Amino acid sequence: VEQETLEKLYGSSPKDQLTVEDNEVFRSQTGFPVSWHSDLKSVSANGCSIIIAHEFLDALPIHQFKKTDRGWREVLVDIEPDSDKNELRFVLAPTSTPATAFLQCVDIADDMTNLEICPSAGVVVKEIVERLDEHGGAALLVDYGRENGVSNHSLVLSKSSK
Repeated sequence: VEQETLEKLYGSSPKDQLTVEDNEVFRSQTGFPVSWHSDLKSVSANGCSIIIAHEFLDALPIHQFKKTDRGWREVLVDIEPDSDKNELRFVLAPTSTPATAFLQCVDIADDMTNLEICPSAGVVVKEIVERLDEHGGAALLVDYGRENGVSNHSLVLSKSSK
């Protein structure tokens, strides 16, 4: 995705010339300065911050769980054993996984049968809040919810994704 974004910002330069190092500043085709950072800590904290994130939290890794007769089981990705094309499939973990322990800290409604959690979202949001508390500023994080609070699974398998 980063490569595709770079090509849109900087034009149709050859791919081998479009590499980015942390904190490196480029000018877009319109002359606007653009810099890439692998984490929030590498962004200068001189003065207040304005942080805008659109669908960022949805891009973070999740753990997905399904309620079974044996309790909550994590949904994992596996290779289809009967396929010579290494096709992927979803499977339920036969026992508890380390991520299952996190569910003990979450208040889960009795009628829930599927659940997704994103521990790294809490870490990122905490970093943003700490930065804003210390240096001032504002943040707008937009992630669209589901109609009537009903969620389809956001974890999907994709073949030949572009």
